[in-house]
Amino acid sequence: MNKNNFKDIYIYGEVLFDCFTNGEDKLGGAPFNVAWNLKGLGLNPKIITSIGNDTLGKKILKMMKAWNMDTSYVNILEDKETGNVQVNVDNKGIPSYTIKDDCAYDYIDIQKTINENSIFYHGSLALRHKYNQDKCKEIKSIPNLSTFVDINLREPWWDKDILKEILIDSNSLKINDEELPLLCEAYGEKNLEEKEQIDFILEKLDLELLVLTKGSKGAILINKDKNMIEMPIVEVSNMADTVGAGDAFASIIIYGLYNNWEDELTLKRAMNFASKVCSLNGAITQDIEFYENFLEEWKNSN
Repeated sequence: MNKNNFKDIYIYGEVLFDCFTNGEDKLGGAPFNVAWNLKGLGLNPKIITSIGNDTLGKKILKMMKAWNMDTSYVNILEDKETGNVQVNVDNKGIPSYTIKDDCAYDYIDIQKTINENSIFYHGSLALRHKYNQDKCKEIKSIPNLSTFVDINLREPWWDKDILKEILIDSNSLKINDEELPLLCEAYGEKNLEEKEQIDFILEKLDLELLVLTKGSKGAILINKDKNMIEMPIVEVSNMADTVGAGDAFASIIIYGLYNNWEDELTLKRAMNFASKVCSLNGAITQDIEFYENFLEEWKNSN
């Protein structure tokens, strides 16, 4: 990683409830999962989001405060409902999603000043409509932000134009091997081999970092000098589901950026953390010991 001295981490996007078919509701949303994980690991991310002034919204605030998360960038809207997603997990632990439209998180304003020289994360779902696209672009115009984009393509909430719009002024990108060719196609390139796709996107977006996740085939990290690191998947013991595994992976990539870890160390720890999250029911846990165990392990391995 390049040596940086970032002031803050800002996370822009959805916070919602994942509503499982077994009747269980779990707090989630990719940006929120990332913020929760980073807080569990001792950082103080600021999540910029919107919730409704409803039962679910109040529950979110209560849980955030119990986790000592910064709530000062959270919008509370009177006329919109807190977001929710219906989640169906198959017998292999793979989730599918039905996502509610026109929720509070589709209208996210900036509540407070954002410091320069900070990491700014956003995904793709919360930018499905123009309102947040414009707000996000406004934030990206702040000098010396390092923007990390995590693509999560959820039907029907994306198209080629949205993809190109949300990737303007991005520094780092996390994407999976099913999404990468779709992104290349959005920029007019088809039928490329994986290495060609990687090189094309690195150059097209002028990225400093690209992280490609490949499911059971592991992951690849490539920096702006085109130095490539590949790692196999870390086998999951006590598999519960894969909900939040990608968000867990992104959390550690951001943690590594913030702490100036070397690329190989960052990728190794991200793979391990994502594997352990698959042993949870859902994307996050309120068990602080889960996070403290990682901090202790990292401390002892330095």
